[in-house]
Amino acid sequence: MTDRHPTSEALLQTAVALLDERAPDDVTVELVLSTSGVSKGSLYHHYRDFNDLLDRAQVSRFARLVDASIAMLTEVVITAATREEFYEGLVGVTAATQGSATAGSRALRIWTLAQAGLRPSMRISLGAEQQRLTDSLTDLAREAQEKGWFRADLDPAVVAVFIQAYTLGKAVDDVAPQHVDQRAWECLVNTVVATVFMAGPVLLVETTEAGIPSQPSRTTAPA
Repeated sequence: MTDRHPTSEALLQTAVALLDERAPDDVTVELVLSTSGVSKGSLYHHYRDFNDLLDRAQVSRFARLVDASIAMLTEVVITAATREEFYEGLVGVTAATQGSATAGSRALRIWTLAQAGLRPSMRISLGAEQQRLTDSLTDLAREAQEKGWFRADLDPAVVAVFIQAYTLGKAVDDVAPQHVDQRAWECLVNTVVATVFMAGPVLLVETTEAGIPSQPSRTTAPA
């Protein structure tokens, strides 16, 4: 990646920080300039307009979430020594990514994807980040197949998209006034992983209320 000019980077990071604290409509050009100490002329030298800066800031925030997702799943693949350990690691990832604490991240990703659908210029840069996430998850799924943990007959790219789909899909429940039981939701996700993705029988693992994998409860075989 080409290094950004310091002024361009200062504007971008200021916009990112402000978007972390405020709704996009509350982030104005005057606020960004006063916070960053950069002049309006410099802003328009480095960016087409203020919307261009905000779009890039949104993509930067999206990229931060992408990197966190990749790092979490990479850690599971690297540290697991057996199929059982790999599955237990995935159970932990489910607990860490599906709860109320990550509702904001889900909403941000969905909002950013929706904005990109309406803004062709943003779609290109965001699409590159989304593709990077899918490609990385595809590589991890393929590595799990090569180790004999995931079923070899599954398309790893489809697995990568499916994982993202059910992770973001929890946003449907996030906005409802009455939420589904969190442990029941995680149990369903873990059962799907165990019975659809895994290459051999694993002991189903449920999580405690604190999101920690508990002792295996029963054996299941892939469908």
